[in-house]
Amino acid sequence: MILVLPLLSYWAPSPSNSRPHDGVGLLLRHPLHKHVQKIDPWKGRLLKLDFFFHQTKISIISVYIPPYHSIHYKERDAIFAQLNLWLDKARSNNYHVVILGPSSTFYHQNGSSKLDYIWSSPGFPAPGLFSHVETCPKMNDNQFTDHRVLITAFNFSSYFATLAKARLKQKSEQRTIFLYKNLKDDVWDAFSNEVNSRLELYLATHHPSISSLSAFPLDKLWHALKRSILGGAIDSLPFQHVSNTHHHKYSPKLTMLIAINKFLDRLLFKLTTSQTSHPT
Repeated sequence: MILVLPLLSYWAPSPSNSRPHDGVGLLLRHPLHKHVQKIDPWKGRLLKLDFFFHQTKISIISVYIPPYHSIHYKERDAIFAQLNLWLDKARSNNYHVVILGPSSTFYHQNGSSKLDYIWSSPGFPAPGLFSHVETCPKMNDNQFTDHRVLITAFNFSSYFATLAKARLKQKSEQRTIFLYKNLKDDVWDAFSNEVNSRLELYLATHHPSISSLSAFPLDKLWHALKRSILGGAIDSLPFQHVSNTHHHKYSPKLTMLIAINKFLDRLLFKLTTSQTSHPT
């Protein structure tokens, strides 16, 4: 089953008659969904999406493993066997892999249960920016679950422009450029104020306990700053959509800023891929 929303696409196996409420699913933000080449569901317990980028192949596997109990022994063994089969195939075909578990942890005032993991294969090409545990929102002013959600942020932005030109034209992919030349001072002031407001709101909402930027982890601060700049630009600056093959000439100062941004992304990539594996 595939559900396409304005900003997201959702994949999930069709539920069976015997277990209508079972199943795993994956939500993808546009335009990442355009790179999905193959979808493999398995009995409502496993779901694998294969992504093809230019010279890079990635599999994302969503897993649900039933509790360790005698009534689930055979099913658990079958799930692990299928998962190992996919991993062996991914290794032999040079795929990078991300495995997502139930991604939740039981939490209450006196303690919490085990935290599940998000695993990425060694040398995973998209840098892992940071991880955190998010409280589930309320529904109708009621807390509908006592679980919290484990989130890991990966930076896939450098892979949106890695397709060959022929494939770009075939997929009709576009990107956004901002028309920043010849803008008046009041537009730049509005952009600056919007970036500051977004950054303050993001930090206050997601990290209220940190009062000083100097105490903030560098990877999270870098992510928050880039997020605020992009959101402020979308709200404040004129822009247009162009083909992904469009060549845009930048000013010398902006060219230097882009080079610094790429250097910091590469540095973060090296720092986050220095270990043999990356559980979260």
